Amino acid sequence: MKLPSWFKRARKPRLRTVKDLDFAFKDDQHHYYRINTQLGIGLEHYGKAMEFTMWMAAGLQPKEMNSILDVMERTLEALVEGKKGNLANLGWAIQEIRLRQSMVIHTELLYQFIACHYIRDDEPMTEWIESIHNEKVEAFKAIVKVQGAYDFFQLPELMNLTAISNMSPEEWNQYWIGSIREQENLTKKIKHLRSGLRSAPDRKTSTKA
Repeated sequence: MKLPSWFKRARKPRLRTVKDLDFAFKDDQHHYYRINTQLGIGLEHYGKAMEFTMWMAAGLQPKEMNSILDVMERTLEALVEGKKGNLANLGWAIQEIRLRQSMVIHTELLYQFIACHYIRDDEPMTEWIESIHNEKVEAFKAIVKVQGAYDFFQLPELMNLTAISNMSPEEWNQYWIGSIREQENLTKKIKHLRSGLRSAPDRKTSTKA
């Protein structure tokens, strides 16, 4: 069948590659390119970035939130079962969740957020691969050890985060160190509370010395 002269077959869209992206920076092994959503790529990465934005607003990583909720659940179970429990644990958990909402910088979440916006030279642009994402996070941490957190995070993706976009190096370092300290303290507190809940004796069978 002869097609009319005005008919044109739809051209197959060209597969996008990292060459279509803007080079951003490199480490010892890889080059990293800034995602451009106008090219119609990076939708999964964009979705993950929005997810990490939500967690940054809460000031908690998912695993931190789950650890706090675990302590709350175990404390309630212990009290219901008549074991020694402490309502102060619940009060601490509620207060911790509220206080974290005012955390200006969460170092781990910041790494995760930025890793969503950059494609590694061996990474598929239209597919989210968790292992590569985690490797990018570790690579960025290695860069920060050499370059410093303030200098590394002077990235356009953070300019819309008004809480940190206009910070001085001194303010940044203060919040950065404070964030690391808060994360370490939370890990220690959770470990201590879990240990206490596991060893809590049954009120009905315990006897006074």
